[in-house]
Amino acid sequence: MLEKKHVSDFNANLAKLNTFDRYYVPTELFRNTGDMKGTMEYKAFIDHSIKPVERLFGVSPIRGGIFAFDGPAPATVKTWLADVAIEKNFAFICVLGKFSAYPEHKLGRWHLAERGEDTFALFATTFLELINSNEREVHVKADSNRYIDMAARAAQL
Repeated sequence: MLEKKHVSDFNANLAKLNTFDRYYVPTELFRNTGDMKGTMEYKAFIDHSIKPVERLFGVSPIRGGIFAFDGPAPATVKTWLADVAIEKNFAFICVLGKFSAYPEHKLGRWHLAERGEDTFALFATTFLELINSNEREVHVKADSNRYIDMAARAAQL
């Protein structure tokens, strides 16, 4: 059951996540293309951190949301959301069988779509469009070695 505390806790966790740095390295395809063309565009990715809310070099922001199997009436959730200064990457709330909520960040409000049994289908369509529109994998991939090194150093402390 979705509760006000879940919304505020999730938002607080996103705020903490947004302080982290992400690192990427160019894919071999992007590196080879840059070398052949002489542009060396891939060098911009090396040792450049990207915050979770940033959109840089084709890397999209990390978005988060809440799925719940049950929740109060949409009007109740809307009043909760008015009390929370939401993070830029808080993307949705989906209460299956009831409603989906999406923020309109520029206007400082949420749009609630009461779709009943069609709630999940509406959300899934939007989610698939988001996934399919991302071309990041052609250019960059996560710098796994950097994260392994960081974890090893943290374990030594």
